[in-house]
Amino acid sequence: MIEGFLREIVDYAGLFPPAGLEMSEAVKNYAEYRRSADRWMLGRFVVPLARLESFRENAFDLASIADPWPISLLVPAPSGDGAEFFKAMQTISEFNLQNPALQIDSIETKLESLDVAEPVCAAVPDQVQVFWEIDFNEQLDEKIKWLQRMGKPHAAKMRTGGVQASMIPTGDDVAKFLRACAEHDVPFKATAGLHHPVRNDFRLTYAADAPTATMHGFLNVFIAALLAKTHFLTAEQIAVVFASQTSTEFVIADDRVGWGMWFVEPWAVEELRRTFAISFGSCSFVEPTSELRQLGFMPLHQLG
Repeated sequence: MIEGFLREIVDYAGLFPPAGLEMSEAVKNYAEYRRSADRWMLGRFVVPLARLESFRENAFDLASIADPWPISLLVPAPSGDGAEFFKAMQTISEFNLQNPALQIDSIETKLESLDVAEPVCAAVPDQVQVFWEIDFNEQLDEKIKWLQRMGKPHAAKMRTGGVQASMIPTGDDVAKFLRACAEHDVPFKATAGLHHPVRNDFRLTYAADAPTATMHGFLNVFIAALLAKTHFLTAEQIAVVFASQTSTEFVIADDRVGWGMWFVEPWAVEELRRTFAISFGSCSFVEPTSELRQLGFMPLHQLG
């Protein structure tokens, strides 16, 4: 069940802090991960629009038409008359046509103004999912309801951490986000701060003297999301699951995934991961996979 639950869950964001790798190194890493025994957990390569050409130059000889690399492109939030956004969508269409081994199948952007965002939605190319990043504020419900009206492929995105403790949202904020997405049937992804499976205290960067803070775990996020969707949990109940710092409280077995008294059956886990709880961006792929092994969720013989 571990593969059904975590398949393609990690969108590799090695270009971003705290890793902040050069393009050549990040692309090389991604190519190696795609050849590893853990490739089933690997999702898209995350790249900003301004660095798309550099990505193409570095990845062109490593990718194959027989096994195209999926890409998530970060684009600026729509503003003004939307001209820059329209231009970015044209760039995506041209890029996908010219590079069959490198395919942009999702974009990520900020949802700042509904009045500006709605008119540009029709410009998004077919088969491209849009993850709209939403701040944790009083407009959260309004924006989630807007995404519900827009329908798929429009989805939500939440920022779950950063290189400073102040960038980590509270568990209550995340619980409200997950409750809203579950209630209104809006798919979501997460980004930043989810290197580790289970919530605990960790260093915020890779520096030896980096400060520590309580960072959220990706098992907390995704198991809480699946339970919220299938058991109609309240935000308060979601927050309890989300706050768990004990790995043994989480169950990932052949016949169920869950926490405490709540479980989700395998068929529902795979369906909800595909249609609802999509992925999370991480600047490390090694940390999530190695720590899952250390906690006993993945067998040692799969080490790639």
